[in-house]
Amino acid sequence: MLDEEFLEALPNDDIESIIKVMEEFEKIPQGENLNEYIRAYTAMKSFAKNTNIQVNDIEFKGSDQDNRDNIRSYNNKVFDQAKIIHLSRTLNIEEQNFKSIRDQVYEYEFSDNDYEKIQDHINRIRDLISKSKLLSEGHQNRLLKRLEQFQSELHKRVANLDRALGFLLDVSIIVKQTGEGAKPIADAAKEISKILTQVILVSKGLPPGELPPLLK
Repeated sequence: MLDEEFLEALPNDDIESIIKVMEEFEKIPQGENLNEYIRAYTAMKSFAKNTNIQVNDIEFKGSDQDNRDNIRSYNNKVFDQAKIIHLSRTLNIEEQNFKSIRDQVYEYEFSDNDYEKIQDHINRIRDLISKSKLLSEGHQNRLLKRLEQFQSELHKRVANLDRALGFLLDVSIIVKQTGEGAKPIADAAKEISKILTQVILVSKGLPPGELPPLLK
């Protein structure tokens, strides 16, 4: 029912209000008292004016049924234009969301050369870890698992580098624990770190820089 309580509860947005009023107007029986139709017409006319929706005003006639029909026709025309505006807004929001998602998903991008170099270094590190006499079997398995996760999520365009940075942290711990014995692994990891550093800096619009302290 289009009473005062309903009208006061309408959204602040005029297009949203038109949609709400139309939903309630559709519930009014065909032969309802003309005053209920006029209340709906007055609301729709006000909202249409606020949103620059162009629909000619009604010329009321003697017959209540004719007036009801004219109001229904007017409200339908306003509603149709409001739906187009609402759809346009929705599309614009979805386009912005999509752009935001794509910008986030593909934050980091590798060149063909860098991508191939990282893959080569990963394969070398895998071989070194597998053959290492300095690491326990359990430690080897954990490192190899982290390495596989890193490699499986590495693509030319990626959302984040969490796996890669996590693995490099693991390598830095090995270096501190085993010293020179892990130098071949550390050297290969350092080459990966160099590439990642430049990719991160480029993604942030910064000039090329040095290695982070982690693997210096």
